[in-house]
Amino acid sequence: EKNKTITMEDVMGGFFGVASKTDCVFDLFFGTDYHSHLGTKRGGMAVCGEDGLDEITLTGETDVYEIRFGEITSYTITPEQFGLRRCALQELVGGTPEENAQISKDILTGKEKGPKRDIVVMNAGMSLYLGKDGISLEEGIQMAQDILDSGKAYEKLQEFVKLTNEV
Repeated sequence: EKNKTITMEDVMGGFFGVASKTDCVFDLFFGTDYHSHLGTKRGGMAVCGEDGLDEITLTGETDVYEIRFGEITSYTITPEQFGLRRCALQELVGGTPEENAQISKDILTGKEKGPKRDIVVMNAGMSLYLGKDGISLEEGIQMAQDILDSGKAYEKLQEFVKLTNEV
């Protein structure tokens, strides 16, 4: 996608991939017929930021289309609902692969505390919400913050690096 804005959530999303094949966050809403063919059973989600990002955004409102146990619900969320602040799109943009690697490391080690971390937290929290029974979106976002703050996410990165270097 030539003109796609790459944000830190695009770079970091895989570190919080707790959702299974039948429980996933879809970046873009394609309509209910699209989801019915994917085999989602427990839940799925499509999100689209008002800024055009194909993820939960911090620049304004995000439209959410949630599939839970066969029911489709649509609603809008904002960063402020979760104690986060809005930001300019430019504050979310990454850089070169080397810069993105450093930003990712800074997010995972707790050095980055701004919008780049917050967009990862929002989107990871949504994945946790979908992937764990009995929690709210707010709890999923808190869990994502706790995982980052505890260093567990960085530990997983280190494990991944070690395993890939052994192969």
